Amino acid sequence: MAEVFGVSIPNPIDVTNMALDMVKSTIDNAASAVNSLSMTLQNQVDNTIKQAGLFVDNALKTTLSSVESLSDSIGRAISDIGTSVSNTVNNAFNIASGAISGAVSTVSNTISCIGQSIGNAVSGAVSSIQQTTADITKSISELSTGFESGFTNALEGVFGADALKALFNAIW
Repeated sequence: MAEVFGVSIPNPIDVTNMALDMVKSTIDNAASAVNSLSMTLQNQVDNTIKQAGLFVDNALKTTLSSVESLSDSIGRAISDIGTSVSNTVNNAFNIASGAISGAVSTVSNTISCIGQSIGNAVSGAVSSIQQTTADITKSISELSTGFESGFTNALEGVFGADALKALFNAIW
C-alpha cells in the first residue's frame, strides 16, 4: 500500500488480482452449477428412456407370449377337429362308395390350408411386433439425441455461443 497525504491507497496490482480471483471464482461456481444441471438432466433423461424401453419391452414380450399361446391353442383345436373329422370320414368311407374318398381328400386339404393360413398369420403378427419394437427403440434413441441437441442450443441461447465457448475454455 502506498500513502498519499496520510491516506492509505491500495496497490492497483493487488486490487486487480483480487478482482480476477473473484471473477474466476464466480466463473468456476457458474461452470459447476451448469455441469451439475447438465448431469442431473442427462441422468433423468437416461432413466426415463431406460424405463420407457423396459415398459415397451415387457409389453411386447407379454403380447408375443399371448399370441404364441393363442396360436398353440388354435393349432391343437384344429388338429383335434381334423382328427375327429378324419376318423368320422374314414368310417363313412368304409361304409360308403368312392365318392366319399374325394370328400375326405378335400376336407383334409382344407384343414391343412386353414392350419397353414393361421400359421402364416401368427408369423406375420410376430414379425410386425418385432418391427414395431425396433421402430420404438429407434424413436427413443432419436428423442434422446434431439434432447441433447436442444439442451445445447438452449444454453447457447441463454449465454450466447461465443460466451458459452469462452466459459468452457476458461474452465478447462
